[in-house]
Amino acid sequence: MRTILLRPLAVLAVIAGLSNIGCATAGLPSGITSNPLIGSLTSGLGVSPEQAVGGTGAMMGLAKNKLSPDQFGAISNAVPGLGDITKAAGPLLGGGGLNSLTDVQGAFSKLGMSPDMVGKFAPVIGDTISKTAGPQVGSLFTGLFK
Repeated sequence: MRTILLRPLAVLAVIAGLSNIGCATAGLPSGITSNPLIGSLTSGLGVSPEQAVGGTGAMMGLAKNKLSPDQFGAISNAVPGLGDITKAAGPLLGGGGLNSLTDVQGAFSKLGMSPDMVGKFAPVIGDTISKTAGPQVGSLFTGLFK
């Protein structure tokens, strides 16, 4: 009788263990999924944490390449944990230049998202920037993706 009761528990334990294999956040540093911006993107747009991190990293890469150091500094200071996000995004993006909107759209495609998702990410990230650094800085960011 005891063996009969323990067998289903053992099977459930194995299934629970296997369910974590290949989970979407396996390659991300711990804690990054609790970042408010990543949470907003995953819940609001229905993307995976890896897609949220990679997409944000790609967009910030373009911002860094297109804006002055002071302008980009205002943006990067407005997003909590942005350094961690961009660091985690590097391996997801696989290198390559981010010098145009087309480059960012290509990065989104590599992450398994359609290029039009750039236009959906921009206002979410822009909102985060605007709340901290003001609407002009938020608009500076979102204007890169129009």
